[in-house]
Amino acid sequence: MGRRPVLIGFPGAMIIAQIPLMSMIHSEPWTLFVASSLALLIIAAAGALLSSVLSEAFSTKIRTQGIGFAYSFSVAVFGGTAPYLNALFNSWESGWLSNIYIMILCGLTGLVVYKLRETKGIDLKDA
Repeated sequence: MGRRPVLIGFPGAMIIAQIPLMSMIHSEPWTLFVASSLALLIIAAAGALLSSVLSEAFSTKIRTQGIGFAYSFSVAVFGGTAPYLNALFNSWESGWLSNIYIMILCGLTGLVVYKLRETKGIDLKDA
């Protein structure tokens, strides 16, 4: 089994699981633990492949800079804004918008992964 099915399966699984996982969280601390643990199981599948996918996405000449910029930018923009947007949506009593935001980002992730070029059999020095 190649990486592509796992990488495309990640956003699909998160889109399907997002609302049930968020609905699972209540005032009892164990609900957050269980929901987070289940979400992390899904994320771990894609996270295990992240370094190899990022390495193959950039030629050897710019690999370090490309990975550093891509990872830092995405964490800052998406990971950095998510808690603030969640707080904003909850203050509007529209917490469901956080779910929509995450589902849209997962859909975009799936599209980008689908469009990634396959590097199997290509000498990455030439890529």
